[in-house]
Amino acid sequence: MTDIRLALSGLALAFAVQAGGLAQDVTPTRQTAEAWLTAYQAQNFEAMRSLLDQNSVFIDPTSLGRESFGNPINWQGADAILAGVRSWGVTDAQYHFDRTYESPGRVIYDGSIDVTYGAPDNQVSYNFPIITIVTVANGMVVEHRDYTDFEGAQSLGGEPAPLTDNSIINAYMAAYSAADFDAMEPFLAEDVVFSDPTATGLGEAGLLHHGREDIMAALREFDSNNNPIGLNFEWDTVFESNDRYVYMGRVNATYPTQQEGMVFQWSAAQTTVIHLRDGLVVEQYDFADYEGAEQGLVPESAN
Repeated sequence: MTDIRLALSGLALAFAVQAGGLAQDVTPTRQTAEAWLTAYQAQNFEAMRSLLDQNSVFIDPTSLGRESFGNPINWQGADAILAGVRSWGVTDAQYHFDRTYESPGRVIYDGSIDVTYGAPDNQVSYNFPIITIVTVANGMVVEHRDYTDFEGAQSLGGEPAPLTDNSIINAYMAAYSAADFDAMEPFLAEDVVFSDPTATGLGEAGLLHHGREDIMAALREFDSNNNPIGLNFEWDTVFESNDRYVYMGRVNATYPTQQEGMVFQWSAAQTTVIHLRDGLVVEQYDFADYEGAEQGLVPESAN
């Protein structure tokens, strides 16, 4: 198994450089994540197994409830994960990354994946817009999490299906971007969950709140303590699948200062996933690049 991991490490470096997502100083987390995705694309099940254990999880929340697509993608343990991936009948897979970034223990990938199924004389290929988040601990893959735009998939050479436009999520995200927390409240389900596992300084679970009352109390405390002008999101990638709305871009939060004409800006790469059910937000997951954040004074007119 050690030999397999060493070989994978070399493949991962070549793969990452080709994808344009690897910095000069390769962290152990990124090296493991790249090794995993190299094996996953090649459908190298022996190499994949070397990076999994009985607690590893492979999940795509956008697949849940999609009977027309197939069985839900939610597997735990090496045996279940490999059996699930094998069941797709994939003969080739190739990621195309527009952007990657790393937050402690996680590497987040934004792009698309070309997937080919079937025997050589009867193959079909599709391109799926996708965000993949690989969580690593002690050199092993703890979780592979996908958010796949199934509605936006296209047969290679074909036309994409139209994206869903939902006025509820648009209003909610506009309020979130404006830091208008009171305007967000009517959209929250009573049992809503808010999680940001990438938040630093808060322990292994990061930021976690359960229930509308708890979330609103936390947001109002944040508002009272920091007086944000706005979070000012800029989204480069947006898609919906299975009632999950996936946004990837940047947060450019601004705060007042004593210096006339200037504001303090905190800017970082961010991915936000909102799950709607019956017109209400039941889950919100934020993933931000806290360690790569840029901050400082900027002219007020810049925002």
